[in-house]
Amino acid sequence: YSPEAEFHTVKKGETLAEIANHYGTTIAKIRELNEMTPRQYFRLKQGQTLRVRIVDHNESALSNP
Repeated sequence: YSPEAEFHTVKKGETLAEIANHYGTTIAKIRELNEMTPRQYFRLKQGQTLRVRIVDHNESALSNP
């Protein structure tokens, strides 16, 4: 078993802060998931695909009896 990644395709003018807020995560977590350096997240490009979170279906199933 391996958890699934959830992805987001960057739209023109979007910021990492907006994307993080939309998915209920943090800029730091998105940077970590995508192995971005501190300066890279300032250079988001339209059409770029970012991993935004890891979804572990087993974990959520276990927490809901």
